[in-house]
Amino acid sequence: MRAAGRVDRLNLAGDTVAVTETGWSPLDGAKPPRGVATARMSELGHGMIPPSEGIGGVSVKAVHRQATVSLAQLSSLRFGYVSEEFAAAGRALLASIALLGDRLAFGAPALHLRSGCDLVVVSEQVEWVRRGQDGVPVTQPMECTTVRDALALFELALERARKTGLEWPAEPVRVRPNASLQQAIAKSYEVAGIGAVGGE
Repeated sequence: MRAAGRVDRLNLAGDTVAVTETGWSPLDGAKPPRGVATARMSELGHGMIPPSEGIGGVSVKAVHRQATVSLAQLSSLRFGYVSEEFAAAGRALLASIALLGDRLAFGAPALHLRSGCDLVVVSEQVEWVRRGQDGVPVTQPMECTTVRDALALFELALERARKTGLEWPAEPVRVRPNASLQQAIAKSYEVAGIGAVGGE
């Protein structure tokens, strides 16, 4: 047995909010309008959850992870009325993004899975699985085992995709909270005595 809770990095209060088809909005202590559903922010994935006792987990000797990027699935993707060269470059770019994501997440010597659980890589195989022969899959080692390898592959795929006319933003996309979440964040800052909070 072990105690476990949830920490909200935004430190949002566990208030009750009004929930509609378009989202949720704070009630600020007022009664919700008739016919409007309500929920606590913890039910929407926000707010703190106090520690409570539960099962501590499991002990294992080893964990085996297997991930696959299916080229058969990628070949079925279409991008509208574009040339085959554009579509092929788009599929190659998506494959490189998948490989880069895998290497960023699992390419390190160890993986911090959660509190009290670090997984150490003992062995690893990154390989192509090609058309089988005599009922046995044919595999071939793939030279893309590090983050640096995967990043170089992504940059190459992106360069080729851009040459076919694919538009890729040079600047990162900035994600901002909607009005309801922004209001809840601002309130948490005021309660904590931090002061005003910006819009990002």
